[in-house]
Amino acid sequence: MPTQAILPKVLNLYASWAVITAAVDAILPPDTQPSDRKNYIERLAPQDPGNKVVLTEALVPHLASQGWLERFCVELISRSQTNAVLRGILSNQIAVNADGVADQANLQSLNNKVQPFLVSKTFFEGMEAARYRVCAIWIDDPYEPGFKGTGFLIGADLVLTARHVVERFLVPGPAGDVALAGAEQSLAFVFDYWAPVGAFAVAAPPSGLRVVRLVAPRENPPAGRWLEWSSMKHPDDGRTHLFGPPPIDQRLDCAIVRLAERIGAESIGGGGGKLRGWQRLSAPVRPPRPGSAIALLQHPSAGPQMFDKGDFVDSDPDPSTRLFYSTNTNGGSSGSPCFDATPDIVGFHNAGHPSAYPNRPTSLCNQGVLINQVIARLSVEKPGLLLEIIRRFRDQRRAVVVVR
Repeated sequence: MPTQAILPKVLNLYASWAVITAAVDAILPPDTQPSDRKNYIERLAPQDPGNKVVLTEALVPHLASQGWLERFCVELISRSQTNAVLRGILSNQIAVNADGVADQANLQSLNNKVQPFLVSKTFFEGMEAARYRVCAIWIDDPYEPGFKGTGFLIGADLVLTARHVVERFLVPGPAGDVALAGAEQSLAFVFDYWAPVGAFAVAAPPSGLRVVRLVAPRENPPAGRWLEWSSMKHPDDGRTHLFGPPPIDQRLDCAIVRLAERIGAESIGGGGGKLRGWQRLSAPVRPPRPGSAIALLQHPSAGPQMFDKGDFVDSDPDPSTRLFYSTNTNGGSSGSPCFDATPDIVGFHNAGHPSAYPNRPTSLCNQGVLINQVIARLSVEKPGLLLEIIRRFRDQRRAVVVVR
């Protein structure tokens, strides 16, 4: 087991907050009151309750003073069946340096044993289908028109993206965002954008690109009806990975919009044949574990669709809503789907490296929003929409392909 001085650094690098809190809860005396169990670790550092680094540095000496540290490590090992790196460190099979970083030779040897290569057939067949469901989002800005973000189909005519991509067309109100009429002429969703194009015009797009507009506004009274649901961006998104108020699970930086055409029910390429389809958004997924793959299909830098795969590093403390990963992104990537190795969607990208969070384990990580939180908010705020999404996914295999 690492020394008491190094253990907090190991926890910050290799242990998820959910596992840490579960291990602590398991070793507390049986007569500990529920009110005392709740936020037990956070009360050890009340001055900075959202800072994982500060909390683990307070937790380890506290457990040692109570004589609980060894039992805590045993619980960590027991609860980390899928985290071979942490198990190896705690069982002295993997050496660490003074900063808690695992020995690279030990780590590579272990990774070769416990982290098999992606199953190429499963992964690439899934990504091949998914790439037709990802779109670049064009905004006809009078001063600076261009591709501003990425989105993906979750229904035949429903696109999910980051709210901040379309926020200029939304007006926050007491009951949530109100969609502005007129956005239908300014927003366009461009599918099959594979190669660089010259000057782009929505009215006359280059050959091969499929452009879809938003559903038409209501006329009486005039109002946009393209926005199905949204959740505002958290003020700390893109700034830090220590999230203050308001509650982060209520600020998901997400928007679901309805298109004018059911492009997901069309054939790819418009000549008949394979259904374009849409991505599943109907049930919670298993959150990724540290070191597991995170892949993005995205339109970075206003360019054609790109692919990158990196590693999942960590998430914010409970309730886990943000994913931190090494996968490369750039401006225009916001709203991109994040895939695990299966490949299922586990989240969507919404922020780059934090601007005010230096020298921390996730300082150089990009950020996404866990898709489970979106499903949870929809079940409360827009259950009818969630039911529609679930039913449409079930009907997808029986869908009649529309030939343009």
